Amino acid sequence: MLQFRWLIFWIIDFCLFCTIQKIQAQDYDLAYQHITTEDGLSNNFVTTVIQDKKGFIWLGTQEGLNKYDGYSFKIYKSNSEKKYHLNSNHITFLAGEVEKNIIWIGTTTGLSKLHTQKDTIENISFFDKHLVNYIYLDSKKNIWVASDKGIFRKDNTTQKWQNFLFNLESNQNFIFIEEKKIKGQNKLILVFLTKKINYTNHLFSWNEDKKVWDKLLKTPNYLQYVEENGTIWTSYKDESFLDGYSEIYNTTYKLDSVYVDKPKSTKYIHPFTGIVNESSTKTDSKKVWFGDAGGLLLINLESKKIEEWYYWKHFSQGRDRYAVEMIFRDKSKNYWVCTQGTGIFLFADYTLNNFRTYKYRETPEKALSQPSTRAIYQNPITKDMWIGTYSNKNTVDIFLGDSIKKTIFIDSYVHLIKEDPTHRNILWFATSSGLRKIDKYKLEVLESYKMNNSLLTDLLPLHDSTLWITEQDNLYHFNPTTKKFISYPHLNKISHIYKDTKDNIWVGSTEKGIGFLANAKGLNKENAKKATITYYNPNKNKENTVCHVKHIEESSTEKDILWIATTNGFCKFDSKKRQFLAHFTEKDGLPNNVVYALLEDNQGNLWGSTNHGIFKFNPKTKAFTNFDKQDGLQDNEFNTFSYFKSAAGELFFGGIDGINAFFPQNMKKNEFVPSIHLTGFEKLGKEVNFDKNSSEIKEISLPLEESKMLTFHFAALSFYQSNKNQYAYKLEPLQKEWINLGTKNELTLTNLSAGNYTLYIKGSNNHGVWSKETIKLELKIIPPFYQTLWFQSSVVILFLMGIYFYYRHKVKENKERAIFLENQIKERTHEIQLQTEELKITNERLKELDDFKEKTTNMLVHDLKNPLGTIIYEAKNNIPIRKASQKMMNLLLALLDSQKIQSPQFQLNLKKVNFNAILENVLEEVEVFLAEREIQIIYEENTVFWLKIDKDLIGRVLVNLLTNAIKYSSKRSFIKISIKEISTNFAQITVTDNGLGIDKHQLDAIFDSYRQVNAQKVGSVASTGLGLSFCKLAVEAHTKEFQNDNIIWVDSIPNQETHFHFIVPLLEVEKIENNLAPNLVTNQENKTFSTSNSYQFSTAELNYLEPFIKELKNLEVYQATQIRSILSSINDENKMIAEWKEEIQEILYRVDEDEYQKLLNINIDPKGF
Repeated sequence: MLQFRWLIFWIIDFCLFCTIQKIQAQDYDLAYQHITTEDGLSNNFVTTVIQDKKGFIWLGTQEGLNKYDGYSFKIYKSNSEKKYHLNSNHITFLAGEVEKNIIWIGTTTGLSKLHTQKDTIENISFFDKHLVNYIYLDSKKNIWVASDKGIFRKDNTTQKWQNFLFNLESNQNFIFIEEKKIKGQNKLILVFLTKKINYTNHLFSWNEDKKVWDKLLKTPNYLQYVEENGTIWTSYKDESFLDGYSEIYNTTYKLDSVYVDKPKSTKYIHPFTGIVNESSTKTDSKKVWFGDAGGLLLINLESKKIEEWYYWKHFSQGRDRYAVEMIFRDKSKNYWVCTQGTGIFLFADYTLNNFRTYKYRETPEKALSQPSTRAIYQNPITKDMWIGTYSNKNTVDIFLGDSIKKTIFIDSYVHLIKEDPTHRNILWFATSSGLRKIDKYKLEVLESYKMNNSLLTDLLPLHDSTLWITEQDNLYHFNPTTKKFISYPHLNKISHIYKDTKDNIWVGSTEKGIGFLANAKGLNKENAKKATITYYNPNKNKENTVCHVKHIEESSTEKDILWIATTNGFCKFDSKKRQFLAHFTEKDGLPNNVVYALLEDNQGNLWGSTNHGIFKFNPKTKAFTNFDKQDGLQDNEFNTFSYFKSAAGELFFGGIDGINAFFPQNMKKNEFVPSIHLTGFEKLGKEVNFDKNSSEIKEISLPLEESKMLTFHFAALSFYQSNKNQYAYKLEPLQKEWINLGTKNELTLTNLSAGNYTLYIKGSNNHGVWSKETIKLELKIIPPFYQTLWFQSSVVILFLMGIYFYYRHKVKENKERAIFLENQIKERTHEIQLQTEELKITNERLKELDDFKEKTTNMLVHDLKNPLGTIIYEAKNNIPIRKASQKMMNLLLALLDSQKIQSPQFQLNLKKVNFNAILENVLEEVEVFLAEREIQIIYEENTVFWLKIDKDLIGRVLVNLLTNAIKYSSKRSFIKISIKEISTNFAQITVTDNGLGIDKHQLDAIFDSYRQVNAQKVGSVASTGLGLSFCKLAVEAHTKEFQNDNIIWVDSIPNQETHFHFIVPLLEVEKIENNLAPNLVTNQENKTFSTSNSYQFSTAELNYLEPFIKELKNLEVYQATQIRSILSSINDENKMIAEWKEEIQEILYRVDEDEYQKLLNINIDPKGF
């Protein structure tokens, strides 16, 4: 029988569902968020909801307690860790002592108390294993609990539980206890439910004077709301349940009911879910939200009419799944609707009545025929709405007021409706196959014009009753009188045509941007044949130059400005200067780059439709406000052609699920100022669990090694569209300005240095209202011990102490060392003094020996020179004796010159000397050796080289080199002598022989003292070992200023020739004309010498010298003592006489008789002084 009765009820409901109209032509759809297990909710059966002091939302479900911050859930269950442990996962009710930060939790097996600051749960043992149905905190801060154990109150003064006895039958249970203000008094109302065939609600109130429960009401209807005047409002669905069925036991109260003519009735709705609509003013009728099985009802209690009924789009065929358990309004006037199986529905007060919607319904008598829309038009006089739908049925719905709908069926779908500017009763339809002419008052099609099944993209009716029509491939001119179309195929790819207030006709291209066609007054069907379009493309210099224009809107606040909607944002265009001024895309805040239409409101703001909602743009501030489906839009996706602005300023945008209409000046926004709190913290990617709630954390201290990556999670507690909440932060002292995070509700800091920081975070709601308070978090990054101040100070102190003690140790050590060194110095000084005395004595002895050696050598040389000179002179005709004597003389002179050059006191006797004269003297000295070997001397120069040299030393060098050459030359060979200028100040002299040569390994050592090469000696000439070393010393003495290491060297090719080279200082080079230069070739048969004397004395000088010369001529060169005696008597104040005397002294030194005699043969200058 019971099953049969439920079958009857189901049939009645189904009939009502099919026959009763569900909605008016237009309605305000409820914009809401649907929160389910897919979003992290622990269970979709939500029984209760509450908001704590900080603003977090707590939701009780059949599978645990949920804390919600707008982004994620923290779930408390019976099997969770100890401090979160609940006695049951099935939460039945939540009540809060907000000021104490306590939430009371009722479950199917007991009562618990949550301390939100400490984030701990305390289970109340008094209610163990008992069902708690309801918890209430009365005006005296007493806690009331309705349970299967009975009614209990925890006295705020004694803190003890008291039992308020109330006997129930087995089929009854307490479901509600709460304090209501009735006629100025707070009345504690109790409801219990009787479960028989039907549900019956029993209502009682507590009589504090009598300490009893007074019976007030019994009703099968749904208890919804209690007014202060004592009226108890119920709702009922079945007309068989009449008011008389309910019983009132107290005349103070009055029962009133609202008939809800909606299908899908449920067995039970939680009592007193009704809540006052806060948006009502005192002058408005009282409006209350009622909970229902399929959604929410906004009831006008005076008229007892349903003003709005918002049904859940997520309902299915189940009868009882989605009944409302509770309606809760939070601090920001968000409504939280708890349901039996479909989670939470959340909507905001400010979204109500923002967007009016024309939608498709399953019963389309007063709704759109199809969901998707195109053409929109409103009669400015009658306010009738014309809407072209987009489907295969091809209908145009006409809404005459709020209750009457008519439909015109067209053979193709209508995407544009334009009013004829001349004949106001005429509407022109642009369809997918041509043009239609409509009488908008008769609601009938007057004419149809086929156009090759082409999709018309736009219409422009003109005041001359003609139309310009655009399609993809042509521009047409149509004359309704003649009914003729004229095609202009050269004007193609046009998506939109628009006439501005100056009668200029602009077109939008599918590729080229915006184009200027002509002025309407000057454009006709004839000159259009030659017309061209000048295009302006905002993408001209970009990689993708395609610009598809969807719509053109002229600004009413800025002169000559056109706004261009494209598939890549929208542009601002100066129609006078013909240039683009700005381009706005998603980067600037646009919700989507595909902009279908732009409409300007009466305040100068732009509104546009896109593929992701609509937007409001303020041209002055360039700020965007974006709206999507959660703000009450038909859907996020809108359609092309589907836009309209009415004469009253109402804007219409159509999309894939209907049309939204709104007055921009009446749009409400979220004005709630949210609080912001820390919701989580991670270090190195791992969550950190604190001993208290994250929102209570004010300071975090971490060692440096754990602070390489810190992540902070936070939430601005404005819950509706929380994904649009904005955030910003600054980290002092690193940042002084706020850094915008956008909608990201987390912040990651990396690689912070050790130190103290203050982190500030602020947040806004979805409409940019920022929190007044901020998260202020002190961060202390603790450095390693070796980076701490105390450690570094200790190290510095220890270092300084170490330095001090080290200094003291060193001072002591230095003193001891100084004493030791002083003694050592004294000892060493004494030893040095002794050694110095010894060295001094030794040095004096060596000096004496050296002086003795020098004097002895000089004495020997001088003593030997005179006898040798005599022998040489006397042996003029005895070649062997002369040869031997000459060798000995050369040896003595080499020893003497070597010793003289190495002396520290040695100085060169530099004079200007003719090289030819030197050469003549040298050849005389080696004459005997040349004669013996029959060797020729070759010297061929036509230039006189004047050298600045010590002629005795350089002469000795030449003698040694020639002697050496003679020694190693074969008999009857030749020796070549040459001289050449190598720079301004130096000349090179070369002696070349063709002897056996010198091995290349011996060339480097040839000029060492007492070193003799191993070349085979050809003749009998002996070597002293001093000749070449002396040559090197003599040349080095002359060439200290020569910038080269090679001053004397030898080149030798064995068995061919050997070249000895040396450098001498050069004064000048003199060319000799007529080959007067001496060309010398000498041998024993042919001798050529110059005997001229270079001294040219005057007559007076010659007269003075004559007696001395006579005496000197009587003496020979070896009689040096007598000659020096005579020379000392000659006055040498005259420079030439002095030089003459000095040269005689040198000749005496060499014991050269021939030169001696030459100097005595002087000439007289006839000119005198």
